[in-house]
Amino acid sequence: MWSNGLNRVPSGTLLVVGPIQLNQQSWGDSARHLEMAALHALTPGHRVAVLVETPTPDAMCEDVVFMVQSVQPEGDDCHTALLGVVTDDGELQRRNPFARSRPRLTRVLSVASTDAIPPSALPVLRQAVAERRSGLLAFGSEIFDIHPAIELVAAALALTEHAGPAARIMPRKRSTPAKDWLVPEAIKPLPFLPSIESAYDQGYRRMIVTPDYSSTDLLLQYGERVLFISGVYGTDVMDVFMTLLRGGGMRNENDLLKLVIAILGVMPVPTKHGVAVASDMFVTREDTSIQSMKFDEIDAYLQANRTLKWHDEIARLLDSRAVTAAAMKRALPRSRSLKEFLSQRDAKKKAMPSGARH
Repeated sequence: MWSNGLNRVPSGTLLVVGPIQLNQQSWGDSARHLEMAALHALTPGHRVAVLVETPTPDAMCEDVVFMVQSVQPEGDDCHTALLGVVTDDGELQRRNPFARSRPRLTRVLSVASTDAIPPSALPVLRQAVAERRSGLLAFGSEIFDIHPAIELVAAALALTEHAGPAARIMPRKRSTPAKDWLVPEAIKPLPFLPSIESAYDQGYRRMIVTPDYSSTDLLLQYGERVLFISGVYGTDVMDVFMTLLRGGGMRNENDLLKLVIAILGVMPVPTKHGVAVASDMFVTREDTSIQSMKFDEIDAYLQANRTLKWHDEIARLLDSRAVTAAAMKRALPRSRSLKEFLSQRDAKKKAMPSGARH
């Protein structure tokens, strides 16, 4: 699309572009390709057909105009090159106007429950979100899954109904799209939209997002107007926060921390009496010192201000002999933090006098 060789192509040449992907990972790049396609249609007078892949085909034209207008320089009119859609027979079907009004939002009746949230965390989390209509709720789980901590994400819907209509954001194009729908029943009915930008333009104010594909800059841009809900792999609150940061190249950590409402990580613990849960939890509080903290200070701040600590809960289970260290290692072979904790605990016990170990 940016090749100088296109300047030598005769006016009126048919250019076929795409497929352009409409999802969060590709949103910015696709918007720039659409703008360039429109420029080729306006300036040299080429005929340009753009193939578009989107999870919301009924909103494709509105999204395309929105994308072009978001990247074209102020005062430009690239969007006027958008004329219509091409039918299966190869005919141009004009649309006038090309983009129409967004439909009124339909409130989806939620079937979410709070069952997945550990009882020790639920009252504090409920209080933390009660007055909040924007910000970031981040959940982590030590269970490796296609959609990490998705049960906790679904449970958060039950606590945040007051924050407005909810949607799920498509993070990227999967080679196996069916995996997008391996989610709890409470999430399946939500609109599955291509980007935060599109969802906001349509009026959605609660969004389930994937940090790896939703940049920190984007979360900060909308974070004072949208309540974001996210799930990642991990239990420790700092590990969860680090995953949130990675989407933005490990920048703006202070601003992102100010956006956080709460971070909750859970670790399933197989005991003799069933599966227990160890939780790690941080809830934000008014603290102006956050803005001037360095990265290592943020780590210490999060660790020091946890309302629940997974180390303490696991230590109690081990001390009561409800579970053995070996059983935990077998149940959670991927958890490096668990292995480190058990190794340190074992080393401390060995260093104690034999009479004091019990």
